[in-house]
Amino acid sequence: MKKIIIIFIVPFLIFGQDLTYVPDDNFEQRLIDLFFDDVLDDYVLTENISSVEELYINNSNISDLTGLEDFINLKTLNCNFNPDLLSLDLSNNTELISISSNQIWGIENGSLEYINVSNCSNLETLTCLHSQVTSVDVSDSPNLIVLNIGHNLINSIDISNNILLETIIIDNNLISEINVSNNSNLNVLDISDNPNLTCADLRNGNNTNITGFYSTGSTSLYCINVDDSTYSTNNWNNILSQHYFSNDCGDNCDQPGCTDPTACNYNPEANIDNGMWL
Repeated sequence: MKKIIIIFIVPFLIFGQDLTYVPDDNFEQRLIDLFFDDVLDDYVLTENISSVEELYINNSNISDLTGLEDFINLKTLNCNFNPDLLSLDLSNNTELISISSNQIWGIENGSLEYINVSNCSNLETLTCLHSQVTSVDVSDSPNLIVLNIGHNLINSIDISNNILLETIIIDNNLISEINVSNNSNLNVLDISDNPNLTCADLRNGNNTNITGFYSTGSTSLYCINVDDSTYSTNNWNNILSQHYFSNDCGDNCDQPGCTDPTACNYNPEANIDNGMWL
């Protein structure tokens, strides 16, 4: 008697159709709810998602967005309020125009640590609030208009290539320096509650276009470079009492610290005395 041995292998093709691996059950269930899939089995037909332009998967308890890379025509992504999401790699979603990945409202932050928007040259809006992201590279997004990345752990941001920016909100971060000299379309700038911020250069040749400026809570900041110190003093009031505007703060950023050379905590790089001598 001849025996026939049948080997079952999990295929990546079903009758010639590509499959996309989606290991997060909550993500796949959301795709089922949106009629992009019909069976909870860790796979979705790629052809069902490759032409999708809008995806709303907010409030879905998703922790892993593996599979999102095959949404190659995606233009709008809303993945708000998935507080266990750790990583968001959108480098393959090159058609994206709008990304909203806010994690948690209030004083707490979500788990998101990494976001990658490289290759997103069409991106116009990026919001990522209340996370634990330490860096965001938007240099490949020259069409960016709104950047809202407040309440994170970001220590630097380069927006020199984003000349169309109108709104920059980077409050409650660890940013030490901000330069908006290339952002002449700017009308809202929030740099408040950045305790490490010592340098702010706002000289973009169009400061009168800025109708909302906020720097309260940035306790290491003193001098702020602007186009016209008189105009900024008269019109921008959401600042600390120690903040002042100047057409030229000098070559060096303000560095608070002990300026007394006889003190044991003397800081030779400090040019603003913080009154704390030991």
